[in-house]
Amino acid sequence: MHRLGGVMVPQRGLSQLIDSADPTTRDKFIAEIQSLAASIAVSVKLRNMDNVTPKDIIYLFIPNASIDEIDDDYNGKIVITLAEPVSENMIELLKAISTKILEAWGLRVNNVESYSSILVVEYTKPTKEQGKKH
Repeated sequence: MHRLGGVMVPQRGLSQLIDSADPTTRDKFIAEIQSLAASIAVSVKLRNMDNVTPKDIIYLFIPNASIDEIDDDYNGKIVITLAEPVSENMIELLKAISTKILEAWGLRVNNVESYSSILVVEYTKPTKEQGKKH
């Protein structure tokens, strides 16, 4: 993460930053985080690091979450459960991070559902990846 320009930020501080920023600044910040997330996902995938999955990369950005993956031959879903409810702005950031990582991995995001402390991201594998576990 460091080599690609990322830094670790405490979740509470990040939440305050996201919630207090004006919409334009918040959108720019989210775009930067998405770019970093995609860069990490592409870097890992190109290096054929078979033991690292999109779920692991999402965990880099949300280390205090419980992240589960339900993966069948064609489709899957990532379920992100946070220890405590977060603001709608933080949910939007988490959606942006998780969907960008999955898309950079070559998966098609079909649906994203959010609740106060749970995010569910459903995806479909490309034809050549069907039958493989992520």
